[in-house]
Amino acid sequence: MKDYYKILNVSKNASQEEIKTSYRKLAKKYHPDLYINNPLADLAAEKLKEINEAYDVLGDSQKRDSYDRGYTGNSDNYQSGRNYSNTYENPEQSFFANFANECEELLEMESWYELHRKCNEAKLKYPNSELPYFFEMQAFFKEGNYDYAIESARESMIRSEKHYKVLSFISSCYIEKRQYDEALAYSLEANQMCNGMDTDVLARIALIYDLKGDSLNFNSYMNKLKRVAPNHEFIQARQQVYKVGNEYVNKNDAHIAGGCLICSILECLLGGGC
Repeated sequence: MKDYYKILNVSKNASQEEIKTSYRKLAKKYHPDLYINNPLADLAAEKLKEINEAYDVLGDSQKRDSYDRGYTGNSDNYQSGRNYSNTYENPEQSFFANFANECEELLEMESWYELHRKCNEAKLKYPNSELPYFFEMQAFFKEGNYDYAIESARESMIRSEKHYKVLSFISSCYIEKRQYDEALAYSLEANQMCNGMDTDVLARIALIYDLKGDSLNFNSYMNKLKRVAPNHEFIQARQQVYKVGNEYVNKNDAHIAGGCLICSILECLLGGGC
């Protein structure tokens, strides 16, 4: 019998209000809008399906009581005596559903050693999957190992379709390395792939042009960003960090500011969207 309490991250003594609160938090976390063009989209959809199934039972006091007593009724979803851990179609899908959950937690905890260990185990078990590299690249970036992050990002794309957010991620790594021509090339390709519809990509391109000292193209992309997302955090950060009154700070200081800005932009990227 599946453990719906574990799925919803609540104790067996949780109140109905606590169950509802946890469900809403998880449903928001795995909402499909956050995983558009994301390698984790399929796993997130399966996870959300499982969350909804658990809440359908635990969110109803009568169904919950039947579940707690192991009563089957007419539902196969919580039939007494059946021992299965998930509803995924194959072992690989089940493995990566658990793997993704664990890696997300390790990223939040900044447990880099344990995350790398799990990624290496997953790569040995399923060498053709892009997901271990997808999580590994994020850990390397957080650690400041940008060359390894770029390598992992490229490996993830070798095993999957070229992905504009992974291209954007590589661009972020080159910004941190202050290799702005390489960063610009990847961001422009990402912008072309998403048809100019991702505001974080536009913000990243504007940042790169600013760091390169190209005011013409910087203003062009800033104006595009202002038209589609006037409250974007990059616009606000640009005004607060780069300007002192009506004067710009020295461009040597902009390298430091740029690093701070791109960190906030990357948090949106890796989080699945602002």
